[in-house]
Amino acid sequence: MTNNVLNLRVTPASSLVEFLEYDQRTRELLVKFKRGKYKGRKRRYADIPKNAFMQLLDAESIGKSLLRLIKDKKGVEASPSILTKLFA
Repeated sequence: MTNNVLNLRVTPASSLVEFLEYDQRTRELLVKFKRGKYKGRKRRYADIPKNAFMQLLDAESIGKSLLRLIKDKKGVEASPSILTKLFA
C-alpha cells in the first residue's frame, strides 16, 4: 500500500464486513456489514486516522479489529458514496 491513499475500497475476507471504503481527505470510513445489528446496511464513521485504517487492513481478523476501532465511535447510516456508486 502507498502512503498516498485518498480513496480506497477493500473487500476483505471477513464474515462481518462486506466492504470497507476509506477517504483520507475526510478521514471517514464506510463499512457495509454482512451480519449482526447492521446486517446489509452501510455505516459511516468519522475521524478515523489513516494509520488506524492501514492497521485494520493488516489485522489477522478485520472484523474484531474493526469492532475495536469503532467501539467508541457513533456511526451514522450512510448514503451511497461516489465509490459505492461506481462499484455497484
